[in-house]
Amino acid sequence: MRSSMRSGMTFLQSKQDWLAERLAEIPARVPLADGALVPVRGQQHAIRHRAGTQGGAWIQPAGAEGMPEIHVAGRDEHVARRVIDLLRVEARRDLVARTRDTAAKLGRNMPRVTLRDTVSRWGSCSRSAGIAYCWRLIMMPDFVRDYVVAHEVGHLDELNHSSRFWAIVDRLTPHRAAACAWLQEHGTSVHRYG
Repeated sequence: MRSSMRSGMTFLQSKQDWLAERLAEIPARVPLADGALVPVRGQQHAIRHRAGTQGGAWIQPAGAEGMPEIHVAGRDEHVARRVIDLLRVEARRDLVARTRDTAAKLGRNMPRVTLRDTVSRWGSCSRSAGIAYCWRLIMMPDFVRDYVVAHEVGHLDELNHSSRFWAIVDRLTPHRAAACAWLQEHGTSVHRYG
């Protein structure tokens, strides 16, 4: 903020190679279209557009290729939205159930759960507003969702990151270390879908 545009550009040009390497590491976007692969609960699913059918979108167990599929009815221009709608429904079902079960372990009532499409955090907790999750958690393996739910539910007792808070999280899930490592390595990749 305190530098001139000229010094900023000079700095940027001196870091051009480093910046190009970082940009090359960003995974390519994956459009939610027929034939695309998208993870659901950590397992790849192939999107199959079924133009002549009705019924929105649904998950089919493993198909001929041995891979589960997301079938999408209707017109081509609605495929991406219907896939996202399906993933949001799956995320809500999964995260509400996990939150209810985890809150019960603490003797807490079920908090209000909302879903968002956040980039900077997987969940947030407010004593007054309840718990909000990123719907893209449904793309991650079960143990990662277990950890994120335990983290947010733990905030119902400790609205901080003290040692008492981490003890609560560790009591609620054995997956903290593995989930944090997974999120560090793969977390941002779920934002490339859609």
